[in-house]
Amino acid sequence: MTGQLSAVAEAVPEQAICREALLEKYAKDKEQTIADVRARVARALAAAEREDGRADWERRFYEAMEAGFIPAGRINSATTSPPSGPRARR
Repeated sequence: MTGQLSAVAEAVPEQAICREALLEKYAKDKEQTIADVRARVARALAAAEREDGRADWERRFYEAMEAGFIPAGRINSATTSPPSGPRARR
C-alpha cells in the first residue's frame, strides 16, 4: 500500500528523531517501523466500516497516512483497545 506523498511530505525528509519518537510512543508489540504502526491504525480504523468495504477503507486510511495525514495521538495509541460506546454494541 503506497500513496503519493503530499508536497509538504516530499519537501521535508523523514527525520530520525521523529521516527524514534513515533515508535517509542505508539509502536505496539513487535512493531518496528512507521509502516507497521500505520498498518495497525489503518486496520483498526477500517474495522468500524462495513465488512464488505473494510479492505478498501484500510487501504485508503493507510494511503492517507503515507501522504502526510497524522491521526491524533490517542488514535495512534488506542486503536488496539476494544471498541466502546454505542457503535461497539451493534
